[in-house]
Amino acid sequence: MDKAPPSGNNAPTKGVIYTIVGGSSSGDSSRTRKRCARTMSLSRGREFILKVEEEEAISFDSSDRPKESGDMNDPMVIKLDIVNFIVHKVLIDSGSSTDIIFKSVVDKMGLENARLEPVKTPLVGFGGSEVASLGTIELPVSMGEAPRRKTLIVKFLVVDTPFAYNVILRSGLNLFRAVISTYFMKMKFPTENGTGEVTSDLREARKCYNLTLKGEPKQKKMRIKEDAEPRPYEAEHLKPSDEYKVVQLVPDEPDKTTRIGANMKEREMAMIEFLRSYVDMFAWSPLDFTGINPEVIVHRLNVDPMARPIQQRKRSFGSDKNEVIKQEVDKLLKVGYVSEIQYTNWLSNVVLVPKSSGKWRMCVDFTDLNKACPKDPYPLPRIDVMVDSTAGFEIFSMMDAYQGHYQIRMAEENRDQTSFITDKGIYCYNMMPFGLKNAGATY
Repeated sequence: MDKAPPSGNNAPTKGVIYTIVGGSSSGDSSRTRKRCARTMSLSRGREFILKVEEEEAISFDSSDRPKESGDMNDPMVIKLDIVNFIVHKVLIDSGSSTDIIFKSVVDKMGLENARLEPVKTPLVGFGGSEVASLGTIELPVSMGEAPRRKTLIVKFLVVDTPFAYNVILRSGLNLFRAVISTYFMKMKFPTENGTGEVTSDLREARKCYNLTLKGEPKQKKMRIKEDAEPRPYEAEHLKPSDEYKVVQLVPDEPDKTTRIGANMKEREMAMIEFLRSYVDMFAWSPLDFTGINPEVIVHRLNVDPMARPIQQRKRSFGSDKNEVIKQEVDKLLKVGYVSEIQYTNWLSNVVLVPKSSGKWRMCVDFTDLNKACPKDPYPLPRIDVMVDSTAGFEIFSMMDAYQGHYQIRMAEENRDQTSFITDKGIYCYNMMPFGLKNAGATY
């Protein structure tokens, strides 16, 4: 609280209370925060002009009233598409200073080993409590429904702490140029095809609010009966061996090897002879297999004929990421997984997702295409049931199909619908790519 500035009111002002701030929105060091403060001080008293592109005005009226009845004082909670995952419980917090995603969500996305950019500045909440972040990560975020949909890269702080929400969005709202109406519980933002909008989920907001009030669940105390009889002895289940040995399958080619258990004893030679007799079934590189015979199965999209084809606007990447994309596309072209195409109605963008090794994985954003395809209800097999079915057998083997998705061909009539764009051109998949809606059921 500082000394009050001059006021025109008759009653004297007792003081000024400023907002609570924290995080690294103004920099990650004392020097950068001071520089930001000096810049803001110099701008006081000067005319401030915000340069924005010409776009249609965003407004709210009675037609924006929520369909659901509820308390309009609840927090605004929406869902977002982050790295092709539909993430619920996203809190729109205009009082926050940064965008936050919680580690549990990052883990569910398969990015638990992703490389994070370290951050020194802690997050400061009410009461001065500090929470250290694990670092920052950049992820593609999509907001709205096609054709009024926008996708941008947002930098999140990763925090490992229990919370009722999955994501807190604040500074990313400025990237989308979003305008919020807490009265109508709706958010609007400009797109190339008009004004997009996202409505708050009132039921989800109330659930999160109630969960926040409950706080952390109390741990149940464990009661131990001292006079309890010991449990009867049960034989231990068979445990897999952690040790293995490398076996050369082709005598004149030392690089063509496989691994078998080191404790097979008398069965070892029989297993080696068996594997060598089927050496033509092994794939040492993508060039060694031609995929599953199309007469057996191909992947069909079954796109809704009433759906309007969508061509996503090409995204821009830095030179280093463009080089990663070029190398990956060149590999796919070399083995025939993709082909260059000139004309297409459907067009998607590529997305680079960080791998646990620190490198990049190239994916294709099939969000719009997947929305036009009906869901295949075929149930996927349960792993535990498959493992239990092996009970009673003396030996069983587990095999991982080499690049399994790429062994199934795309139907000829659907290949152009899998088209994606890069700096070098437009390509379509000849084999079933990862990310299609019903690829799991076909696989």
